[in-house]
Amino acid sequence: MAVVVDKIKHLCGKLLRYAKVLGSNSPADNFRYLKWRLSRSKAVTIRCKGSDKWAYVSYIPEALLRRDTKYINGHQARREMRVMASVLHKAGYNIVVQSYLASHVIRRKFDLVLGLQPNFNIQKGLNPEAVDIYLATGAYLRYANSAVESRTASFNAKYGTDILPRRLAHFVDEPSETAGRILQIGSKYTIETYAEDIRPKITLIDQSSTLLHEPSIADRLDCFDSKKFLWIGSGGTILKGVDLVLEYFLEYPEYEIDMVGPVEEDVKAVFESRLRHNPQIRFHGFVDTNSEKFKRITRDTSFLIYPSCTEGGPSGAVNVAMKMGLVPILSKVASPDDIDTLGYRLDDLSADAVARGVEWSQGLSRDKIKELMRANHEYARRWSLENFEREFADYMAKVTGLNP
Repeated sequence: MAVVVDKIKHLCGKLLRYAKVLGSNSPADNFRYLKWRLSRSKAVTIRCKGSDKWAYVSYIPEALLRRDTKYINGHQARREMRVMASVLHKAGYNIVVQSYLASHVIRRKFDLVLGLQPNFNIQKGLNPEAVDIYLATGAYLRYANSAVESRTASFNAKYGTDILPRRLAHFVDEPSETAGRILQIGSKYTIETYAEDIRPKITLIDQSSTLLHEPSIADRLDCFDSKKFLWIGSGGTILKGVDLVLEYFLEYPEYEIDMVGPVEEDVKAVFESRLRHNPQIRFHGFVDTNSEKFKRITRDTSFLIYPSCTEGGPSGAVNVAMKMGLVPILSKVASPDDIDTLGYRLDDLSADAVARGVEWSQGLSRDKIKELMRANHEYARRWSLENFEREFADYMAKVTGLNP
């Protein structure tokens, strides 16, 4: 009896911890999340009454179970997952959403297979008659892996380190080469990373943003400092050009830059001795873009600088910065279609290219910077959850013939 009581207490303790994680006091929510955590399949099933159509989505099931702000604000894809499930459900599909990395294979007949590899590839193979749509959230995988390996090798050669490449895509079969259709988050520059014979299968979709509310830039127009810059990125900071940015700003202390995002310690260690004497370079780690802290950090910043070697078009970090009116200085693959009228496109991935970008920024008049801030703020309105939902629903209606 004592053993049973202990087990019940342990289970109740887990449920209370999950309640805090979920941001919910609902016992049903907590049990559902616990069931998912303990399951082999790592899948969530949503049934549509009276329907015999089934859709498989290889993506982020956890986003359907959690409500806590920190998790949901961590990446725009989590809200997009909810939108995709809602659109498919309204279109009459029963839905199975499984983690794209889950090792358990779900065996049932699916009419639609959508999502990321490797589980996208597995279900596509098991359901050859299904409509299959590879959801591409980054550049062509062969291009991306080559770019990451090349940038990491350059870093190691320059600084005498032996850091392994981060954010490599691991795959057996490149999904875009075998998929019937590709729904690509990105820009025209993202499409250029693909082999030419794949490009006709690609349809672009605008991603959303982590920002919950449309920011105002009125205050920024009155107080911006043309010598203040922002770098913002997630893990794998070598591929995102953090070293190129640091090399430049360490040499020119008249400029200030805020580094937002988790810069790895082994990367930062290369610059540690020089960083001690450069207070104009400030590291903040991960910062919620909806927080007051992020607003304070960027309050009078003028420019975003982001020399990434591989992206799915403008990343979530780029679109947040543009929404806030920052003028972008970007690598080609990280740029929106209209970068030439919105900011500056780096011609290669080097500290010299970063220098040319900064020099361009300093040649702008204050009136021109204001004009570009307004243009970026307006352009970035396209990256909203409402627009993502509209574009995704229109695409699914076109591909499946079913309207939500």
